[in-house]
Amino acid sequence: MEKRYKLFGKGPQHVMVMHDWFSDCSSYDFLFPFLDQEAFTYAFFDLRGYGRSKEIKGEYTLEEVTTDCLELADALGWQEFHVVGHSMTGLTIQHLNLKAPKRLQSVTAITPVPATGSPIPPDFLDYIRTAVLGDDDAAKDIIRNTSGERYNEPFVSYKFKTFREVATPEARLGYLKMFSENNIVDEVKGLETPYHVIIGACDSEWHNREVMEKTFLSYFSNATLSEIADASHFPMQETPILLASLMEKVFHSCLKIGA
Repeated sequence: MEKRYKLFGKGPQHVMVMHDWFSDCSSYDFLFPFLDQEAFTYAFFDLRGYGRSKEIKGEYTLEEVTTDCLELADALGWQEFHVVGHSMTGLTIQHLNLKAPKRLQSVTAITPVPATGSPIPPDFLDYIRTAVLGDDDAAKDIIRNTSGERYNEPFVSYKFKTFREVATPEARLGYLKMFSENNIVDEVKGLETPYHVIIGACDSEWHNREVMEKTFLSYFSNATLSEIADASHFPMQETPILLASLMEKVFHSCLKIGA
C-alpha cells in the first residue's frame, strides 16, 4: 500500500486526494506550492491501473475503490480525514462517504461526476473507447472539448502525453464503465457530511452549475458550491492557487465547527 500514494505536508489534519480519469495524481503537482503543509497532511492516492498503482490490476468498481481507500486510511492510522475527488472520483468519494460516514470530516468534489453517474451518449462512449485503444486524434479531440477548447496545442500535447503514459487501457475502460453506468442516488441521498463542490464555469454541460444544483446540492443538505470563472475541467492545473485556497478554506471551517 505504501507505494501507491504520495504524502505531502506534516500537519495534524489529514486529507486523502484522488485523481480524474485523464491523469494520475501528478495532475495535482501544480497545487503543491500553495498547500498549507503545517495544517494538513495530504495523501495523493493513485487508483488501480494508474500512476503509482499502474501495475496493480483490479475490478475497477466503486466497491473496490472504497475498500482501497479505507485500507489506505487504516495503514496511515487515519481514523478521520477529509477526502477530495476529481471528476470520476467525485463519484467514488460519495460511495466512500456512504460506507464510512463517521470517518469523513468533509467531502470536496472537483468538477465531479454526480451520484447519477455520467450520462454519456452511447455513440460518444464508443468514441472515448477508440481514444483509449489507440486513436490519438480522438484522444486529443476529447481533451480539447473537456478543457473548453480554450488552450493552445502545447497544453493539449501535455495532457495527451499524460493520458497515454500514466494508466493502462484496461483500467481506463474499467473506470469508464464504472462512472458511466452506476447510479447510487438512492443510497447516498441525505448523507450529512459537509460537501464542497468546485466547478469551472468553462466546463462542459455535464459538469455545469445547473447539474450540480440538481444533484449534489439537492441530495446533500450540508453542501456548498464554488464556481471558478476562469477554469474548465482541470482547475488544479488551470487555477491552482485559487483551487488550493477554496479547498483549504472549507477544511479549516469544518475544524472550527467540530472544535
